[in-house]
Amino acid sequence: MITHLVLVQTKEGTDQAAVQRLVTDAKRKLATIQGVRNLSAGVAFRTNASFNVGLCMYFETEQALQTYRDHPVHVNYVKEVFEPVAADFLSFDFHDAA
Repeated sequence: MITHLVLVQTKEGTDQAAVQRLVTDAKRKLATIQGVRNLSAGVAFRTNASFNVGLCMYFETEQALQTYRDHPVHVNYVKEVFEPVAADFLSFDFHDAA
C-alpha cells in the first residue's frame, strides 16, 4: 500500500471559503479518481500548526499513484484550487511497512 500525504500552508489572507474548498473539492473530486483507495482531508485544529490543510490518500501501487497524478481531474484541481491558495506545501509518499 502506498500512502500519499500532502500538507499545505495557504497564502496569508486566504479566506476560509477558499481553504474549505481545498478540502471539499478533494473529497468530492479527487476521491473519485480510479486507484484512490481512501482519501481524508481536513483543516488543522491547532492554530500554530506549520501547515493548515492536510490531504492523505492510499493507493495499491506506485503506478496507481502516477495514474492519479496524471489524471485530468487531479491536474485541474491543482491548477484551479490548489495553486491559487498554496503558499507552501509538503508532499510525501511512502510504502506502508508491514
